[in-house]
Amino acid sequence: MANRGMGGVAAAYNDPYTVNYANPASYSFFQSLQEANSKKLNSGRIVFNIGADGQGRTLTDKSETNKFTSPNLLFSHVMIGLPLRKDWGIAFGVRPITNINYKIQNNGRTFDPNSGKLIDSSSTLYEGQGALTWVRWEQQLSLKPVNRST
Repeated sequence: MANRGMGGVAAAYNDPYTVNYANPASYSFFQSLQEANSKKLNSGRIVFNIGADGQGRTLTDKSETNKFTSPNLLFSHVMIGLPLRKDWGIAFGVRPITNINYKIQNNGRTFDPNSGKLIDSSSTLYEGQGALTWVRWEQQLSLKPVNRST
């Protein structure tokens, strides 16, 4: 999707070859041809969009002796759009909103408060993952005839 390259900023454009989930009003612009003197759809073009996001992060400690680099390629969206009639389109798909994975290990020692001697040592592992995904089904009907070149 074009606005993924703009840092997620949405643009209200319409394109018969793109499912713009930031602008559902654009669904009425999917390419379609009507039969003459009828509202029946003669032919239309189904639009399929799939995307991925690439990210790279580098963590460095203050002394710059340790460095961790993490390149990621993450699923962005999958959307399918199809015209129902000349000024009526429908789109559905999925898009992840959040995604988290973590694994943190904490090693510690327990000392006797009176003598200061080592009593025990422990290791605690915190691990988890989760995501929130947006499932969409949207349609748009243009009530006013639209002047378009396609």
